[in-house]
Amino acid sequence: MKRLFWLSVGYLGGLGSALWVRKRIRETVERYTSDWLRDEFTQRSKQLGDDVLHRAQDRSRQMASRAKTVASDVREAIRREFPSDERLAS
Repeated sequence: MKRLFWLSVGYLGGLGSALWVRKRIRETVERYTSDWLRDEFTQRSKQLGDDVLHRAQDRSRQMASRAKTVASDVREAIRREFPSDERLAS
């Protein structure tokens, strides 16, 4: 019974001290991190996300436009190759 008691005391003591150290580290980091730095990081992260989104949208539009051009060119080439085929007239 004594072993279980001291094992529990040691476990709870270790857990408590680990939580205390974690809290102290967070408080110290917050104290040395300026509001400006946090705001700048947040602003740049949002700007980066917006830039990536806009580039992806632009690239998607370019790819769709190119696909339409290629499909049109293929249709035109088939029409030139088979001018008498009525199915290709439309």
